[in-house]
Amino acid sequence: DPRTIAFTNRERQRVNFVTRKILGLGQPTPMPTDKLIVRNNFNDDLISGTEVRCKRFEWNGVSRLARIEVHDPVTNLSHSCDMDMAAFINDQITSQQDAMGADDLAWVGNAPELDEPALEVTFGYCLTAHASQGSEWGAVAVLDQVSLIKKIAKSTREKDRRALDPDEMARRWMYSSVTRARNELRFAPTWWAKVTA
Repeated sequence: DPRTIAFTNRERQRVNFVTRKILGLGQPTPMPTDKLIVRNNFNDDLISGTEVRCKRFEWNGVSRLARIEVHDPVTNLSHSCDMDMAAFINDQITSQQDAMGADDLAWVGNAPELDEPALEVTFGYCLTAHASQGSEWGAVAVLDQVSLIKKIAKSTREKDRRALDPDEMARRWMYSSVTRARNELRFAPTWWAKVTA
């Protein structure tokens, strides 16, 4: 069960979509056994970056709030709470890979304000190197995106000479990614998700 690390959020979303497809988790909302990452500091136990598994998910498809029960394997505690569907859908729409579309985007833009904070999660099969900092896993698969990193860094540097050199940016990203692995490190080409999708 290696953790996959990507450079961009778009790639993270794509890999999460493909991984769930391979696992037979077809609907675009959380399902039991789904691996999730908490995206906000919800309470003392569920803070940003906490990895949890979905135990139960209920949503009427209209309300801003869904009801979710998650299990934290580290503390062995389960939590039942409200989940912010506007934040979740907003993250999923940008992947352009799932069953959500323009109607969902309009819904997110018009979602009512929340009276109290709700849990924000995203699928957790793949993370960006930035989001993974401070974490460590037994096995890590790093998507080989060095050429993309250098391309973005080169474009940024053309606009701002103070920006990082492309080779240095790629080196820093690679260091952040590979040091997340405790025992096993794998490199994966980015094309696999495109073929599988």
